[in-house]
Amino acid sequence: MKKIHRTVFVDLPIDGTSYPPTAAFTDPLAQIGMPGLLRAALLANLEWANTRLWDDSAALYLLAPRLFKPNGAHLEPAVDEDTLRNAIIKAINGDNAPTEPNEANEPTDPTEPPPA
Repeated sequence: MKKIHRTVFVDLPIDGTSYPPTAAFTDPLAQIGMPGLLRAALLANLEWANTRLWDDSAALYLLAPRLFKPNGAHLEPAVDEDTLRNAIIKAINGDNAPTEPNEANEPTDPTEPPPA
């Protein structure tokens, strides 16, 4: 993995309502291992349903930086909400490549726009 020599701020659009987790978000999580523990914890306490996928998105940036695009001084998802949720689920389940156009899965320059 390449060394990243700068700080990157990942955020969600400022409308405050987009990119929430959904009840359907828990269904595709594997039922064993760490995904299973996360699934059980989410189903046991539904308070998370009124939150946003901010921390998940920041972690996903490390695995799939091309899913994000610059917006001012920070990065936001370059994909729709369903694509982002599915990429997060794949990453949690340990699938090899969360919807990532960069097949080497190496971090890229965050100021570079995603491929068309």
